[in-house]
Amino acid sequence: MKGTVQQGSIANIGCDAILVNLFLGVTHPGGATASVDKALDGLITRTIPKWKNRGELGEILSLPTIGKVPAKEVMVTV
Repeated sequence: MKGTVQQGSIANIGCDAILVNLFLGVTHPGGATASVDKALDGLITRTIPKWKNRGELGEILSLPTIGKVPAKEVMVTV
């Protein structure tokens, strides 16, 4: 796996996957996660209540971007 650090809005980065965080107990994301959520028309926010294992160590939720952001996939981690 190769990682890259870039400056700018994460929602505008073209890559295989972007990784954002979501703290346990948060129902409306903030920061970079909110930026990506907005670009995905609230997909992260709508998924939170359905995410059954949220909060378990190492849990990562993979979401398709459906062409709404340049990245192919969004990975959300707690």
